[in-house]
Amino acid sequence: RFAQDDLLSQVRFLPEFTRLRRVYPEALEGVEMAENTLSHNCDTAQRGEALKNLVLDSLIVYLIEAEDSEISAPHLRTAGAPFSQGLSSKAHRLKAGTERDRTLTMVEWPKVHEKTTLSPGMIPLAVLSLVYGLAVRTRIRLYERRPKKALPGFVLSLGNLTVGGTGKTPASAMIADWALREGYRPAILSRGYGGKHGGKTFKVSDGQHVLGTPAEAGDEPYLLAMNLPRVPVILSKARYEAGLLAHQQHGSNFFILDDGFQHLRLKRDLDLVLLDATNPFGNMYLLPRGPLREPVEHLRRADVFILTRTGYGSNLIMMNFLKKKFGGKPTFQSEHVPERLLLPCLGLTHGPDYLRGKRVVGFAGIAKPEAFRDTLIRLGAEVAGFKGFRDHHAFLRPELQELISERHRLNADLLITTEKDYVRLGSLASGESTLGYLSVRFRIISEAETFFELIRGRARKAGLTS
Repeated sequence: RFAQDDLLSQVRFLPEFTRLRRVYPEALEGVEMAENTLSHNCDTAQRGEALKNLVLDSLIVYLIEAEDSEISAPHLRTAGAPFSQGLSSKAHRLKAGTERDRTLTMVEWPKVHEKTTLSPGMIPLAVLSLVYGLAVRTRIRLYERRPKKALPGFVLSLGNLTVGGTGKTPASAMIADWALREGYRPAILSRGYGGKHGGKTFKVSDGQHVLGTPAEAGDEPYLLAMNLPRVPVILSKARYEAGLLAHQQHGSNFFILDDGFQHLRLKRDLDLVLLDATNPFGNMYLLPRGPLREPVEHLRRADVFILTRTGYGSNLIMMNFLKKKFGGKPTFQSEHVPERLLLPCLGLTHGPDYLRGKRVVGFAGIAKPEAFRDTLIRLGAEVAGFKGFRDHHAFLRPELQELISERHRLNADLLITTEKDYVRLGSLASGESTLGYLSVRFRIISEAETFFELIRGRARKAGLTS
């Protein structure tokens, strides 16, 4: 969280934003607010440099997550400002994995993304959100004018509008499993966030064997490969190349784009967007001030909406909003269902009810760790302690040892985490008999047959028959 006295001292922002103002006239108001605030604190430039780097890093990371910093920020490269030079060089170092972004590990971005008022501390992020919004709109306009590449088969995209936390990976697994049972030949095409394979394309699974490690593939693609033994999982920033590889080597004809809503290069036959029913748009602001990867109105590109984490609630307000705002596009409700509790070192598998009455210490490194804590409580566990980490956190041995010590201190029966976190623990988890994980599955709870018939119909239209 930002300290107000640091934020008021960001004189180093002024030259960059003064130059950028010529390129982004829409940011004029925000820049002037920043200038007026910062002009009274010109004697603390050193502290200003630290926050400048923090905001710059956050924008770079999010642009990389949007998949193409070369196109996401075309005007930043031509502005001739130190800001744009910093973006270019730092983005390439981050992409190459030669520079770790430590700053983001210290910032509680979910809390930042809940703020709706424009306090002095939010001014720099508000300015960057304006810049980011212009970059996103420019990128989309560029791709709308370009012909899209088409794969030889049916292409289904699963994506979202916000950073993390909607449950795309379990949804991808559910659809891939259904497609197999229907007689299609599915493949999952993913970007592989956090993977360090270093190649243009990387085959995590060939549909028979898992060929990569969590470090190479990233936790989510590796998890998909482990849980879908008959489905190829292939990573590439260019999903078209990954899809061609799956088609040529494995005969795949049903392509699932994991996190594909912002991947605009590829033609798709069905665009599904997942929205967290508990908090679909955060504070309604774009990155980095808010969680939105693009404006809400861009949901018009979607064909189908899936509300996640709905339980059995009706969510009528959200469903009516989507219906009125986006012309009655199909909207379905879903939930993440706890399926099994596994204690791998003991070779034991239990139903989720095993946790009822058990005293546990939990931890999770996912987009919304508190959601996992709530799941444990709903299952009847007594949560004696809980620790959240940032999404995709790479665990270190001292961190696990601290959690184990906490379990002993609190006299807890079990140390429980998510399946995705257990994958990232790797060899660190060996020998810990009380360490287990909870697996979940994704299911449609409203008009499920209508949902799957919609996919069948689009697949037939694309020339596939089950």
